[in-house]
Amino acid sequence: MKAISILVQRYLLLNKKRTVAVIAGIILALTVSTIVMSFSNAIFNELEEKITERNGSQHATIHGLSEEQYLVLEKSAKTAAVSISRKCSHEGNYDNRICADVKFRKLSRTVYKDTAFLCEAVGMQKLSDEMSLVLPDESLMPYDVTFNEELLDLHGLGYSDGIGIKGAVLGLEVLVVILASLIMYNSFALSAFEKAGYLGTLGAVGATRLQKAGVIYGEAVFEGMIGIPLGILCGCAVCRCLQQVLESEYSLSMKIMPSNTNLVLLAILGIVLVGISCSLPAIRASGMTDIELSRDKVKISDKMKTMTDLIRASNRGQVIRRLSMKTIYTSRHKYIVYVVLLVSVICLLVDGVAYTRGARGDYYPKDDRDRLGLDIWAELYTDSESDIDEVFRHVSVNKAITECRLERILEPGGILLSDDQIKGDADNVKINDFMGFSELKRKIRSADDGRIYEGALLHPQFIGIDDETFSRYAKECGFNADTNAEYPVIIDDYVSLKSGNNEERREIIDVQEGQELDILYSRYGDMDSAESVMDTAEGRIINVDQIMAGSLYCIGCTDKCPDIPYFSEIHENIEGYQERNLGNIRIYMPLSNFEMFIKDPAYKDMYGTHPDNTVAFNYVEYKSIRTILFCSAEDRQKAFSLKDNISGITDADTDRSIVGEIDRVAASAGLHKVQSRDSDRNTGTFPLMDNGFYSCSKTIWQRDVYFTSDEVLKIILGFGVILIIAVFVLMSIINNISTSVRLRGRELAVLQSSGMTAGQIRTMLTSENAAFGIIAWLIGIPFSLLLLIAVKSDFEWYSLDFKIPCDMLAVATIMVALVALIPAIHVNSLVNKLNIIESIRNRNV
Repeated sequence: MKAISILVQRYLLLNKKRTVAVIAGIILALTVSTIVMSFSNAIFNELEEKITERNGSQHATIHGLSEEQYLVLEKSAKTAAVSISRKCSHEGNYDNRICADVKFRKLSRTVYKDTAFLCEAVGMQKLSDEMSLVLPDESLMPYDVTFNEELLDLHGLGYSDGIGIKGAVLGLEVLVVILASLIMYNSFALSAFEKAGYLGTLGAVGATRLQKAGVIYGEAVFEGMIGIPLGILCGCAVCRCLQQVLESEYSLSMKIMPSNTNLVLLAILGIVLVGISCSLPAIRASGMTDIELSRDKVKISDKMKTMTDLIRASNRGQVIRRLSMKTIYTSRHKYIVYVVLLVSVICLLVDGVAYTRGARGDYYPKDDRDRLGLDIWAELYTDSESDIDEVFRHVSVNKAITECRLERILEPGGILLSDDQIKGDADNVKINDFMGFSELKRKIRSADDGRIYEGALLHPQFIGIDDETFSRYAKECGFNADTNAEYPVIIDDYVSLKSGNNEERREIIDVQEGQELDILYSRYGDMDSAESVMDTAEGRIINVDQIMAGSLYCIGCTDKCPDIPYFSEIHENIEGYQERNLGNIRIYMPLSNFEMFIKDPAYKDMYGTHPDNTVAFNYVEYKSIRTILFCSAEDRQKAFSLKDNISGITDADTDRSIVGEIDRVAASAGLHKVQSRDSDRNTGTFPLMDNGFYSCSKTIWQRDVYFTSDEVLKIILGFGVILIIAVFVLMSIINNISTSVRLRGRELAVLQSSGMTAGQIRTMLTSENAAFGIIAWLIGIPFSLLLLIAVKSDFEWYSLDFKIPCDMLAVATIMVALVALIPAIHVNSLVNKLNIIESIRNRNV
């Protein structure tokens, strides 16, 4: 073995370029493995920490325990921690009983069975089937237990479909290990192929199979001793940089640096990968005969010999093509690996990006019309018109604010129009209603007189906007807003409709300027409640307490938006969730008229606290009028980098000053600042009106809310990992191609001595790379599109608008082109430096 060790050292020194190439492959594999594993685990830990802060670290909460049962539970071998619940909001009637938070030693798919086992072990009383909790597998939990569903969902054990973030992280780590092993295998396979003659010579002088394999293993040990620690160090360096950037620029205090335990595990992983990757080439080389090794003999079928016969080539172009074909055939196993890797990257780019965009909310329906961008806003949780007016007047005159707009929104819960007020055939049309598309033509029964009304059911919003904004809106639409009508309105009736399988956006109301819009509405604003639908002999009928008739003066109908920004009123995504905007018509009126409208006895029961002695019980208990103040400011620094554009750093300080002024004005009006409140997406109402307010700006929201939210962490995990893996695989392919070309120095020298020019050699090598790139593209694009069917199935709910990521198809095409072109640059330098005599004499260049 000493002789083998000496030969290994000498060979490594004589073939420094090849040695460096293999070490580079190991470093690349371990670097990306370190980054991906550390980064993905950091994301998971951050999400788990946020859930723990909100809900606690317990896996289950067991209710109604006696002190004796609690003590028995504490001693269970299955539990890691048991404590008295401090956040229990359970409504069970237990006197002097304990609710216990339970955290298991090992969280697995048996968590529900383990919980039931604990309950049985402490002697809890079973519940009836009607009172039992339905578990994710549709079985029943017969004890009074609640689970930390958000935490279990994170681990893929909850009620949500899928493998959870934990499963995604594990799957990602497995994918990285597989890709890393493929890259290492390619590096060692090239190395073994390059020294085939050398191994044959060793066999000829008496080396055994074990000794020949020992040459490859010995080199792997030496290269691994250098490549593994360097790869981990490089990965740690990148992790350190990422951690500092996220902490300093985006206030994300994620611990990305791997722990000492993880460093040891990464080192063990590197050793295992190097050992496995070099084993197959070593076993294969040791099993070949000495003559086969020394002659580099490759078996070629008769058909391939005929196809690559140079004698039959009629011109130089055919010679180049046949040489390329022969090289691809003789190295087909290597090229198959390249094709598989490229196809994987194409699918990762197309399908991975498509799924990540869907998870981010990109497929939610969007109102694609031009409208003012959201800048600074304040939500006023009050019904006091004097307080609202005072805040609006004082904020409007602030010198730092260039524009100020006020809107108040009432959701009347549906209105019924006659067929002659609808454009087109109402009988065969469906309208977007947030949960998909529903029939436009509906029947409504009024409980007070039993009469059934039939017409087109629309989902409106009555919106009062400040008088100046309303006048400007009418002027932009070309309408005459000068009228003495009681309730003058501009109707934005541009909605999403479906006829058969065809979807379209168009105006729907057929009322001319200056005409009355006659509406039927429910007294208590519950005409569009899903709970009120009943199947009867007359068909599907909506039951309400009392149908009332009203009339509005139509200044005009339009598909234009007023210069008021879109605001979702859902603070996790302030400009998303626009599905309500697609099926709702928006009825705008001057704020002064709106305030009279909501006081009108005919309409005032549509909001506020509803009586509890009505016939139909399908309304919400309380419905509010939402009041939002929108402001714009131009006194800002210009963002000077991509980072600033993303995070809004340059605008945040200015916005904080303006928001602070709004806070001061609202406080002087008697309002108090509270946490943001999401409006109910089904009823469009704020949950509590207590003279509070909340103010913010888009840039402050980005900096303080969005960049620390669960959603952005998932986006970083998705897009970041996709990018890392794609770059990792491409660099590895390019590295291996360049290395294999370099190992063909003697072959290229022979071709050049036979009369081929440097340009022809470059063409031959480039065409070889282009061939497998084209094959990978022809396989990868259709296969990725087929996988999109499975991806799309996860977003076929409500009215989500799934889109094929055409930009990623273009990126995949460019990527394939780069795989062929970048090695060609290396080929140019190789051919220019080619020394025919030395190359023919030596195995390498």
